[in-house]
Amino acid sequence: LCLRVDLPGVTADEVDIQIENGMLRLRGERGVDESETRENHMRVERPHGPFSVQVALPPSVDAQRVRASHRNGVVEVELPKRQHDPPNRIDITPR
Repeated sequence: LCLRVDLPGVTADEVDIQIENGMLRLRGERGVDESETRENHMRVERPHGPFSVQVALPPSVDAQRVRASHRNGVVEVELPKRQHDPPNRIDITPR
C-alpha cells in the first residue's frame, strides 16, 4: 500500500508523520512564501497554515516497517503488509 500527499512548497523538515493506535497522522504547517504577497500577485491559490491528514490503517499493515520519502513536493508513505508466519504445529502429548 502507498499513500501520496501533494505538499508543494513544503520541505521534509516541515512534515511530521506518526502512527499510533492504528492511525497514521501526517501534520505540518506551510508558511507564507514572501514572493507570494498580495502586492506581487493578483491571486494566490496555494494555501498556507497548518495541515493534517489522518488515515486509519488496515490491520495487515506492518507499522514497524513503514517508510516515508519526499520528492518534488510529494510525500510518499510506503505501508508494507505484515509478513505472515507459517502455521505453528502443536503436538498433542498423551497423559
